[in-house]
Amino acid sequence: MDTFDRFITEPTAGLSAITGGVLFGFSILVMPGLRRVSPSSGIHAMQQINLVAPRSLLVLPLIGSTLGCIAIGAWALFGRHAPALGWSTLGAASGIGSFAVTAAINIPLNNSLAHLDPNAADSAHSWRAYATRWTAANHVRASLSLLSAGALLAATRVS
Repeated sequence: MDTFDRFITEPTAGLSAITGGVLFGFSILVMPGLRRVSPSSGIHAMQQINLVAPRSLLVLPLIGSTLGCIAIGAWALFGRHAPALGWSTLGAASGIGSFAVTAAINIPLNNSLAHLDPNAADSAHSWRAYATRWTAANHVRASLSLLSAGALLAATRVS
């Protein structure tokens, strides 16, 4: 194993696995729980979660894995050995893709939810639409993060 794998690829794989695990848990535990309460309670709870999330420790693996994937992607393009090139490229693209889904879908949905009055008459419909779209995007980003972790680990084993 080379120095790049030891200090960049393996830690990035670990950060991607943490990110994917947290997102997966949110999809299969938190969102179904929020859907079981009244729409106003679900909206209020998710609004509070969305206030805490950007300031939580989850930001470290989310941003760290993305930065690592950018470095790995550049390394794959400009200097990676052929046996690991495919795995490195897949891992980097998946990790960057997970962040792209977060930025393009989940964050804008969260920003829209922040302005929703939990007690307004039309909020129940808006909540159901939000929860469906947000959870689907969250499944995608969790899967991409976990794929990134697996592919990056595979890259360290074939290099």
